[in-house]
Amino acid sequence: MKSIGAIVLGMALLFGLGTSCRKADVFTSSSSAKLWFNKTLVQFDTVFTKMGSATYNFKVKNTNPNGVRTNITLAGGSNSYFRINVDGKPGTYFPGKELAGGDSMYVFVEVTLDGSNTNNPFIVKDSILFETNGNKQYVNLQAWGQNAIYLNKQLLTTPMDNTKPYVIMDTVTVPVNYTLTIGKGTKLYFHAGGTLLVGGSLKVNGDVNNPVIFQGDRLEHDPTYSKGPGQWQGIFFADTSYGNEINYAIIQNASFGIYDALYKSDKKDGNPKLKIHKCIIRNMSNFGYLGLNSAMDMDNTLIYNTGKQAFIADGGTYHVAHCTFDNLNSIFDRQSMTFYLTDQPISLTNNIQVAAPLNFHGFNLISSGTLDDETGVDLVDSLHDSVAFKGCVFKSKSYTFNGPNTVNIDPGYSNLYNEDYHLGSGSLILNKGWTNLSSLPAAMQSYLIQDIEGKNWSTRYPGCYSTTK
Repeated sequence: MKSIGAIVLGMALLFGLGTSCRKADVFTSSSSAKLWFNKTLVQFDTVFTKMGSATYNFKVKNTNPNGVRTNITLAGGSNSYFRINVDGKPGTYFPGKELAGGDSMYVFVEVTLDGSNTNNPFIVKDSILFETNGNKQYVNLQAWGQNAIYLNKQLLTTPMDNTKPYVIMDTVTVPVNYTLTIGKGTKLYFHAGGTLLVGGSLKVNGDVNNPVIFQGDRLEHDPTYSKGPGQWQGIFFADTSYGNEINYAIIQNASFGIYDALYKSDKKDGNPKLKIHKCIIRNMSNFGYLGLNSAMDMDNTLIYNTGKQAFIADGGTYHVAHCTFDNLNSIFDRQSMTFYLTDQPISLTNNIQVAAPLNFHGFNLISSGTLDDETGVDLVDSLHDSVAFKGCVFKSKSYTFNGPNTVNIDPGYSNLYNEDYHLGSGSLILNKGWTNLSSLPAAMQSYLIQDIEGKNWSTRYPGCYSTTK
């Protein structure tokens, strides 16, 4: 995070701070002279203890025709959790600050919270006093803080639950031959560069009302953080990893949602390496899901707003049903298809290439986006591949889909602006879904009774939602 001094310097150049009065200015001593503030409450969103916040600011203006002198005091002084900077200078007391008639200045505020014995969020308050000709005016400061468990470059060998949030400062690793369980409602917040590397097994046990959250550690409501991609690295499954399940999770605002590599392993036993059930993966600067010669089942999952593919697989075995992959509302200047399959040989680190035959079975999928061509299948060794789609709705110009699929019809989502990917009641694809899912693995069929919201499938619409809006 940039220091408050660096931010203030940049803002000073931008806004022309440094508003000391000229020698010819006349100062008023009238008790009626008051200052104007563009806000009287500076409120910070949840801030983790031990970690600094974003830098906020507010504007102070002298609306009087003559200059004023005001004393500015941080009420909590040096013991305050807050820090302020006035006209490029940090401190707690600024006596006789001069503002010419009609001039203004910015005050910058940060907060850092100490640890707390409570597990719940707590509130911290302070205020800044502006005393002008006997008038006392206040700007209140308020921050919600939460104690957390901090992890940094360590092995994860203890189950995680929702007692406290976890803040991951760097790469943390699930060791080989260990199974890490993450209970429902658990929240994992990753600092810049933070990564979850799974060498063993990962069991994420969220439910429809208490999903497990994986996201960056900046909790401001500012869209820069609430929806901003690339704030942490993502979840990486090593070639040693097997027996993974992710149930009801939200993975957001990273570089990669899930990076799933299996190609160096000799442990392929016909079972999926990873099962992804009823998850949301969004706001990724690179891929939503990337599979390299892996074995993965995915159902009732929504992946959207990705800089590159929402779903990409190079070799491996995949069963994917009732999923929505979308980049119609993307914030990126995109060049990559939303959905892409290939069997291109995979290059290992020692420059050896391994074959990557592809077996992919997709049912009731949606792939859409802003490009003319959003769905691609590029096979170089089709004799060893098996690719089949049924009941899917694809935007595509480069690949001819056989079977009962629909191409180049707008899905008719309920409300893209609000990121609502239910199909609208007037959607033209409501009757395009495939009803016979018997060719999917028996274990996977049991997960297709309910949709991403836990509602029973009655009519088989394409995508991850069983109801319209």
